[in-house]
Amino acid sequence: MPTYDIFHLPALNWVTVLYFFFSGLTSGSFILSLWAGYERKKLKPVAKPAAVITPISLVICLLLLVLHLERPFQFWRILTAFKPMSTTSWGSWVLSIFLVVSTLYAFLWLINKEEKAKTLGLLGLPLALFTGLYTGLLLMQMSGNSLWDSALLPWIFLVGGLLTAIAVSVLVLTVSGQEATEPFYGLRKYISALIVIELLMISSELVALYTGGTAAAEIANKLLTGNLSFWFLNLEVAVGLLLPLVILVVAKTSKKAGLHVVVSVLTLIGILTMRFIVVLAGQGQI
Repeated sequence: MPTYDIFHLPALNWVTVLYFFFSGLTSGSFILSLWAGYERKKLKPVAKPAAVITPISLVICLLLLVLHLERPFQFWRILTAFKPMSTTSWGSWVLSIFLVVSTLYAFLWLINKEEKAKTLGLLGLPLALFTGLYTGLLLMQMSGNSLWDSALLPWIFLVGGLLTAIAVSVLVLTVSGQEATEPFYGLRKYISALIVIELLMISSELVALYTGGTAAAEIANKLLTGNLSFWFLNLEVAVGLLLPLVILVVAKTSKKAGLHVVVSVLTLIGILTMRFIVVLAGQGQI
């Protein structure tokens, strides 16, 4: 009788894209909240919403993971058997533990127990970093794909997660009517720096593809001149990274809510498109 391997993920699809997106948001929100809590006073308003976003995003992330399995109701088996050599097993366990930690962390912020929250945040930081990196590590573990076979991929995902977290936090603060005493609630220069880092890593990845053999160079050509160029050059790079960076530089003193919303939405489009390209184009689905 054939057996079903719950630790083997089925073919990646749009659910995977969303799962990777929300895992990045989860990781980035926790790191952002912790950092804002320890940072100067002007960033303190960011800490609480980012903390609350974390467990909400993580619940969505876990639901998407369960949905992605061929037999969702067998998910419990992952939590009853730990396999050290399985990235899926590590991810499932860490996400489950992180859900408990991040929920308590958010609760401490909500009841204004800031010092206790920051102490717990330091304990949860390794879980947040793993959550941000492990989706890239998961793809790297899958052999035979030049787009996934890159040591930069987990770090591209981690930086993308931080950008996602900042964008969502700024949106939440803006929509909730929180007054911005500084542009982007004091996060403008950090958004710009992360965008530049993301662009540099993407450029390095393209160079690596072009020098990585015939199959890798073919993927690079698809990204720049082929059927993926619209998604990559127009949506991910131009709309999602360069345009927000230009706005941040040109309107560096603006505190307008509309500008906050525009930059945040554009950034989210870029990061989601990046996950879409990496996951689906990596499998040859687009």
